[in-house]
Parts: sequence; structure tokens; C-alpha cells
Amino acid sequence: MNVQIKGSTTYLMVFLGVLTLGVGPLFVWLQQRNWPRRMDESGITTRSGKQIPWGAFTRMTYSRTRMAAGYEVERYDLYGPRIHVTVPTERLVDGQQVVAYLMNHLPEQVKATLKR
Repeated sequence: MNVQIKGSTTYLMVFLGVLTLGVGPLFVWLQQRNWPRRMDESGITTRSGKQIPWGAFTRMTYSRTRMAAGYEVERYDLYGPRIHVTVPTERLVDGQQVVAYLMNHLPEQVKATLKR
């Protein structure tokens, strides 16, 4: 399953770049390197190209943040030894389908660490 990011943020990145003297877009790009690019039977490939097998994850967390005007941001964070993958469901095309695929492939002991 290929994981795609919603929409283009080109104008936002230009505005953010001008406002922060180029630091803002760099920070956003560094954050997105830990997002999934591809998920398959063997594991997750991040946007930085790192391939992580499902069995390498040891725990996961879930967070939901309410933003202005009632907009909610939710994400799942997967952890392992020297591993951190962020799955921001609202920023991904078919985010809920990505989460369903994730839950079907993660080991049971990892899913048991999830508290909502």
C-alpha cells in the first residue's frame, strides 16, 4: 500500500519560508521523513527510505489534539529501538484506511500498548 500525503502545500511552504527565513520548511521536511511512504507485508518504508519490519516495533501511542474552529488532529506514533514512525491520519490520503492496514499488520503485543 502506497501512502500519499494530502494536497500540495507549496504556497504554505513559500509563505512559511519567507516568514521563518527558510527554517520552517526545513523543519516540516525533517518531520515528514518519519512518515510512512509504503506499507506491505514485510513492514513500513518511511519517506526517508528506511525499511522497518513489523516485528521491530515495541509500542505505539495515539494522540488527538483539538485545534481552532473544532478541527481535530490525530496521529499514531510507532516506536522501537532507535525507531520512531509518525502516522498523521488527517494529513494522509485515506488516513483511516492506512490505520486499518497498520492495525492488521502490527504484532499483538504492540497493539496491546495502545491507550486511547
